[in-house]
This record gives sequence, C-alpha cells and structure tokens, in this order.
Amino acid sequence: MKKLLTVLLVIAVMFTFSFGSAMATTYTLDDYATALTAEKTAQLGYINSVKTQYVNSLTYDDDGFATVNGTKYMKAALEAAADEVIADADKAMKAAIDSILNSFEDTTTAPDKSVVANVAAHYNTVAVFGPLVEAKTDTLNKTQAPLTKKFVQEKVTVDLSKYNSTDKTELVDGVKITKAQYVQKLMDDANDAIAAADKESTDDAKMNGYWTAYNTFKTAFDAVKTLDDEKYEEEIGAGTVEAAVEAYAKAALEAVDAQLDSAFETGKSLANMAADDTVDFSALVGTGALKPFWEANKTNANKGELFGAAVANIKKVTRTEVVAIVNGYKAAVAASKPAVKAFADGDAAKLNLTNPTALELLARASDAVEAYADVTKLAGKYKAAYVEGVKVYDDASVDTALKAAEQLVYDDMATGTFKTAAQYLEAAADAENVTLEAQNYEYEKFMKAVEDAAKKFFKDGTEATEVQVKVSYGDDKTAEADLVYLKGTYASGAQGQDKWTKIAKDTIRDLRDAQSYDEIKTIMAKAAEDLGKLLKADDKADVEKARNDYKGALANYKNLKLSLVDTNVYPEATLEAARAQGEELIDKAVTVDAVKAAYEEAKALIDNVKTKDELKAAKEALEKQISELPYTAKLTVADKAAVKAAYDAYHAFTKMAGADVQGITSSVTLLQQKYDKVNELVAEEIDAKAKAINEKLDDVATNSDADIAAKVALKAEAEAILAEAEALTDEIEAVNEDHDKFLKDVDMTEVDDLDEVDFSAAVAADASRKLTKAGKEGATFEEMKEALDAYNALTDKQKYQLDAKALPLIKVLEQKLGMTVKSLKITAKSTAKKGSITVKWTVKGEADIDGFEVWKSTKHSKGYKKAFTTTKKTYKNSKGLKKGTRYYYKVRAYKVIDGVKVTSDWSNKARRVAK
Repeated sequence: MKKLLTVLLVIAVMFTFSFGSAMATTYTLDDYATALTAEKTAQLGYINSVKTQYVNSLTYDDDGFATVNGTKYMKAALEAAADEVIADADKAMKAAIDSILNSFEDTTTAPDKSVVANVAAHYNTVAVFGPLVEAKTDTLNKTQAPLTKKFVQEKVTVDLSKYNSTDKTELVDGVKITKAQYVQKLMDDANDAIAAADKESTDDAKMNGYWTAYNTFKTAFDAVKTLDDEKYEEEIGAGTVEAAVEAYAKAALEAVDAQLDSAFETGKSLANMAADDTVDFSALVGTGALKPFWEANKTNANKGELFGAAVANIKKVTRTEVVAIVNGYKAAVAASKPAVKAFADGDAAKLNLTNPTALELLARASDAVEAYADVTKLAGKYKAAYVEGVKVYDDASVDTALKAAEQLVYDDMATGTFKTAAQYLEAAADAENVTLEAQNYEYEKFMKAVEDAAKKFFKDGTEATEVQVKVSYGDDKTAEADLVYLKGTYASGAQGQDKWTKIAKDTIRDLRDAQSYDEIKTIMAKAAEDLGKLLKADDKADVEKARNDYKGALANYKNLKLSLVDTNVYPEATLEAARAQGEELIDKAVTVDAVKAAYEEAKALIDNVKTKDELKAAKEALEKQISELPYTAKLTVADKAAVKAAYDAYHAFTKMAGADVQGITSSVTLLQQKYDKVNELVAEEIDAKAKAINEKLDDVATNSDADIAAKVALKAEAEAILAEAEALTDEIEAVNEDHDKFLKDVDMTEVDDLDEVDFSAAVAADASRKLTKAGKEGATFEEMKEALDAYNALTDKQKYQLDAKALPLIKVLEQKLGMTVKSLKITAKSTAKKGSITVKWTVKGEADIDGFEVWKSTKHSKGYKKAFTTTKKTYKNSKGLKKGTRYYYKVRAYKVIDGVKVTSDWSNKARRVAK
C-alpha cells in the first residue's frame, strides 16, 4: 500500500510539472506597457498628494506669502513650480518605461514595476519633492512676479477721503502740502517705482523692485495720520488745552485777588471795608504786578482806570471803586480765555503758568486782543485806500493776510512783545506769499502767465538757471500735459536732453519778448512740437533695439539689391553709401514707429540710387556751377543769390548716395570762401543801416515828449534791420547744422547795439503821453483820436504796462468820442433810376465812427428796418423795390464802445418813388 501511494505521488508531481510547463503565461509588449503605465499613473497620484502636503506644510503670512530661499511666494507660484516638478517626474518615469519597451521581446517574466517605483522614489516624499520645487526659481519667479505686482499695486492704492485735504501740514522739498496730497505723492512715487521695476530684465529683479516700492511706501504711509486719528488726538488735546485754560483762569483770578489783598492793612479786606474806607493801590500799579492793567490819566497820574474800572485817586481807592475793580478783573480774565487758548494752539504745555505766569498771560492776552484789533482796523483802512481814483491795496490779499496775522499776534504772547499792525500784515503777507499792494493787475497777471509758462522748463522761470523737475504732489503737481516740457522726460545725449537745452532756452527768450496771451500759447505749442521730436527716456531702450533690428534688416536688403543689379551700372559702393544714409535716417528716429517709417525711407534710398554716370554728371555740373561764380575779390551783395544757389546744389549733391564728395574738395573750399565773403558783405551792409539808426537814436536820448515820439518813429525801420540780421544768422546756423563749421559767423556790432534798444517802452510811453494830453480839458478831437489810436496800436503787454493812472483815461476818451458821435449832424438826399434808388448823405462835425446805418420804410413815421451798414456816405438800393411805391430812408452814424453802440441822431428822411 505504501509503495502504491508513493507511485501515485510521483505520478501526480510529474503530471503537475508537465501541465504547468505547458500552461506558463507569456507577456506581450502591450501587457508590459499597460502594467508599467498603470504604475506610473499610481505613482503620479502619490506625487500629487505630496505636492499638496508640501505646499500646505509651508508657513504663510497674513498676506498669503511663504518665504522660500529668502523670496516671498504665493501658493499659485509654488503650485506652478510643483506642477513642473510633477511633469519632470512623469517624463522621467516615462523614460524608464520606454527604455524597457524599446528593447522588449515577449516573455513569461512578469513586468517589474520597481522600474517605475525607483524613479518615483526621487519625487514621492516631501523631503525630496520640496527641494525640487524650490530649485525651480525661473518658474517660481515668472509666476510670482505679476502676482507680487498686483499685490503691491493694491496695497499702494489708498482711499484719499480718509486723509486731511484742507490743512497743509506736510513739508516736502520745502513745499507745504496736505496729508491727502502727501499720500497721493506716496502713491505716485510707488507707482513710478513699479513702472521702473517692470523694465527690469529678470523676474527676480522685477519682484525686488516691487517690494522696494511697497516697503518704501509703507514706511512713509504708516506714519500718516487719518482724519479719524486727527480727530481722536484733537479731542484728547482739546480736553487737555481746555483744562489748562481753565487752570490759567483760576490761577489768574487768585493772583489778582492776592495782589489786591496785599494792599490792605492787617485785618482789613474788601469784605470788611466801611463805606468811607479807602485803600492805597499805588504800589501795585506803580512798579507792582498790576502795573500792566493800570491806565493813568494823561494829566493826573493818580487818576485812571484799573481793569477798566474808573479810579479817582489810586492812593485812596473807595469801596465802590474796589468792587468795580474786582468785577473788572473777573471780566478781564473771562475775556482773555479765547486769546490764551489761541496762544496755546493745541499745546497745553505752553500754559505752564511759570513762564509766562498767569498774571503775565492775562496782561499779554489783553495786549494781544488790542494788537489784533489794531491789525483789523488797519486792514480796513488798506481796503478803503484810493489815490487819484486808483485802488492802493488788493482786497483779497489784505483779507488773506489779516486772517494769517491773528495767529502771529497770539504767538507773540510768548514774549509779550508785540509788533505794529503794519508789521503783522506784512509778515502775514510774506508767510502767505501774497502782495498787499494792488499791482498793475493786468500787467502782473500777464507777467505771471509768462513766468508760469517758463516754469514748465525752469524752477526760477525766465531766470532759467534751475531745471524744473516732475512734482508728483501738492498744488504744484505737474500736469500730465506739462511732462513734455521737462528735461527729465528725455534721454540723455544729443537726441534728447542736449536738444532740450537749446529748445528750452530759445523758448525762454521768446517768452520774455511775448506780447500777448495768444503769443504765449503759440510759443509753448511750438516748443511742445519741437520737443516731440526728441528721444524720450522711457522709449530709449525700445527705440535702440528697433534701430539695431532694422539696420540689420537694411543690410540684408542692400545685399539682396546688390545681387539683382548690374554692378557696372550700380557699383556696390553706391549701394553701400545708400545703406549708410539709410542708417542715418534710422538713427535719427526717436520712436519705434518712426524707426519703422525710417526703414521704409532707407529702402527707398537703396531702390532709387543713381547710376555711376548720373553721379558723374552731377559732380561735373556742381563743379561747373561753383567755378562760374565771380572771383572772391569781385563779389558783391548782388551775388548772394548765386552763391546760395551753388551751396544748395552742393548740399543736394552730398545727399546723393555714392556721390564723390571727397573728389570735389577744392571746389567746396572755394565755395566756402565765396559764401563767407558774400555773407561778410551782407553783414556790413546791414550793420551800416543799424549804425545810421543808432546815430539817430543817440540824438533822441532824452525822455522828452519829442524824443519819445521820434524814437517811436524809428521803430519800424529798426525792426526791419533786425529782421534782416536775424535772417542772415539763421541762414548761417542752418548751413552749419547740415555741414559742421562750413561757414564763419559774422560780426554785426551795430546790430547788437540796436537790438538792446527798448522800443516797446518808448511806444508805451508815447501812448501814455498822448492819453494824458487828450484827457485834459480843451483837448481836440484829433488829439483824442490820436491818443486812442496810439493805445489801440499797443500790444497787450504794452497796454498792461501803462501807468495805472493812464488807464482810466481810456474810458474818459471813449466817452468823449462817444459824445462826438452823438453830436454829428447828418443830411440825406436821394435820387431814383429805373430799378434803383441811391441815397447819399453829408456829415457835419468830427467823430471817430465805425460806420453808418441806413434804415428803410414805406411809411414816413413807422415800419423802419435796417437795410444796410457801410463806412461810405452812399447807398444804392437795387433790391426789394416795387415800381410806384414811395420809400423813406434815414441814416445815422454809430460806434461801439465797450460793447455798447453809441449813435448819432437820425438824419432827415430822404424819400423817393421807385421807377
């Protein structure tokens, strides 16, 4: 039996082995791919959970930032970097799988998932995953930079309504501004810093810039008190000051009371004074503490007032008088409290009652009230002051100074030394930057407009010594439209700030000579236009990059063109010269769009180059034109046009790509000599004219009426000479700008002297003289008309410069001339022809009129309508006539004065039947 079992067991084992061998599993490529990919997916799931663990394991501040390797990142940036690490893990596991599958053959060996797991082990714990994320600095910074910018922008955006926008308490660069303006400045500075950070080349540098902007803002901003802060402090301070004032009042009352008691004999006081008792207060008011409150009678030193109470004899003060004195000092203390509070000005420490003492404060408060009353009285006198009908002081400025003077008066309670009312008003005016005296308002207003325009370039206006800078805060904050005038707007160098300097100085020169508001606007508009052609600092980097890119493209374009042309006709040197000229155009462009446009122009230069023969012909023609000019020694002023034409031809030749400029050096040298010579001759001629005018001016050098009139008569001739001189110097400057040092400057010393003559003042003085003469009794119509004509011929600036006393004469003369219009007598008559009626009239009397009005009706006494306005003395009516109808015409003269029409009486009615 045992043997049988053994045999069966052996058979079973053999059967099992044979069956197992026959049935073993075979794994295909797809089997491996499926199994290993499933493992990768599972591992990615684990790694994603590790990502969550890592991101959540970091410590975030209240703003949502975690500090990693010294840099602040938000979750979004960390997750982006983590996702990139997971992508790396996916890629690494896939590579491991691919290395198996690429050399795979069917096998009975099951897939080894450890191939994937071993790779995943480098990612699937926080300990290994975290450092991989933190190493992704490019991704972290790229993702975080815009997030940090957004965070900082939100933090530096503040509700300005929470800050004081009335009181100017913040001092910035010597300028007082409100807290709201100061916060706005901080915001603007921060945003400027953010904009600057945007231009950094790396994300890391951008973030550093954003944080610097934020930290700088926050440091300053945290120190600014809100309206609520101010209110709280004011309430706390107000209570403290009020208490201090009450303490002062109590101390003052006690001090006066003690002084009065000290004068009574032992056992005596006000309380037990008999009706006929007296007390001697003379020591108290002589050299004692109550001296400031005693006002002695001018004729009797013992008689006077103490605290406003009348005292017949200070050495024998009666009980009734003492009672009045007590009531008086109590009233004085009560009345002094507002002044004492104003002196404290929110600082209770000033009321320490030691220096000054309560009695000193009481005396000084009374003096301060009187001092400010004097200031108020003087301000009223200022506002009422007129001299010969002209206001002496400006009301608004006086009111401003009066308000500011009040605190100045109370501040002097600290020493008890008070100034005069005039001194207080002047000091207050200086502090408020106003002028008390009424100025020639229109002139001052005009000159202020000139200075305001100049200050867009220079801080000191027309002095032009200190360059203006951008002000981003306060009442003087630079307007967006005015940034064009700032030197800092432009890039340093020849295409920016160097040209700004010349434009700015030319503009200041023109502003100094401006004669009207319209001229100021024109000058500034031209300056803005010229400045618009400069390279801006903000554009510099982009423009320079565009220039380099397009110059590279231009070189390629030239090479392409070269490959397409016959170099015997269009030599490479010519095309290269065109390319070089094109580069010059590109380098002159100051915006990216302008660079693009210049590139198109540059291509056109290459496309339109002249042939070798055309360039040769142009050279020969130029040499011939120069050689045909008169000999230098024979040149006259009349040859100027020919010499200029030769130069223009030379200039055009130099602009031809490939032109042989070096080959005509001798001709150019000859041209320079001739151009300099003819300019010298022209300058001598102009200078001779200027000398003749200067000699005439020397003969009229006094300020007599005749000399002033003679000087005015020379003005037009002088201006024509100066215009000639300016045209010549401008021409030389323009030539030298195109060709450096091509021409010599010319000397015109007489012109320089003539340019210094102030004709404007003479013209204004002449008009003023005529106005004064015409304003006198007995002045003739001709004198009045001449005076008004002289006034109306003045520029705006000259009109504003007139003496304030002369200006009222304009109104007087206009009224008088208006009366002459009213006094005119007009006689009309009419004639008729077929289809027309002609009305003519004569005028008796003299008047300066604007014209005549002709009125028409078909009825004698009513129905008149204006038919025509004319400056002539005749009117032909050829329309609206009906044959056989009688028409009536009447005429009157008119003149518009200050917007009001002044008319003469009507003429007689001229009647005529239409034919």
